[in-house]
Amino acid sequence: MSMDLVKPDLSILLYLPNLIGYVRLVCVVAAFWLLTLGHNGCFVIFYAVSIILDGIDGWVARKLQQCSQFGAWLDVVIDNTSRALLWAHIHPMGTLVSALEWTVFVCNHQLGENWRTHLSSDVYDFRSPGGVWAVAGLHVLPLWLAGLKYKVFQTSLYFLPDLVPFWGLCVLVLGRLLCAYAELWCLWHHIVLLTTHAVHPR
Repeated sequence: MSMDLVKPDLSILLYLPNLIGYVRLVCVVAAFWLLTLGHNGCFVIFYAVSIILDGIDGWVARKLQQCSQFGAWLDVVIDNTSRALLWAHIHPMGTLVSALEWTVFVCNHQLGENWRTHLSSDVYDFRSPGGVWAVAGLHVLPLWLAGLKYKVFQTSLYFLPDLVPFWGLCVLVLGRLLCAYAELWCLWHHIVLLTTHAVHPR
C-alpha cells in the first residue's frame, strides 16, 4: 500500500519570528566572541539583545499568525544553547544545570506541541507572579553570574548602587530554584509515563 509523502513547507523557515531567531543566534555568537576578546561590556549588550528579541519573536508570531512547531523548537534550542555557553563560562559544574535544561526539553518535546496539558497547570503557569520569577531566574541568573565573574558591575555598570549585584543575585537564585522545582516535576512526570505500562485484557 502506497503512502502519500507530505512535503515540508520550507517557507516556515523564513517566517519573520524565525528570522528573529536567527538574529538571536548571531547575537549570541557575537557576544561570546567578544567575551573571548575581553570586551565584557559588549558581551552583556549583545546577550541582552538576544534576550529582548526572545520576548519579541513570540509576540510577532502571534500578531502575524506565524506560530509553528519549528519556531517553538528553534526558540527553545537557542535559549538552551545560549544558557549552556553561559554556564560553561561561569563554572565547569554549570554544565549540570545545562544538562537538566536539555533533559527537560527532550521530555517536553516528546509530549508534543501541547505538552503543557500533560503537566500540572500550577507548576507550569508561567504567567503567574511565581512563573515570571522562575523564568527570570532561568534566563537572567546565568547572565548575572557572568557579570559578577567578569566584573561587569565594577566596570560597565559601575553607576549601579553597590547592593544591586548582591540583592539581584539573591532574587534570581530563588527564582532559579523555583524553576528547578518545575523542571524536576517534569522529569518525575516523564519517569512515571515511562514506567506506566498499559494493561492488556487477556
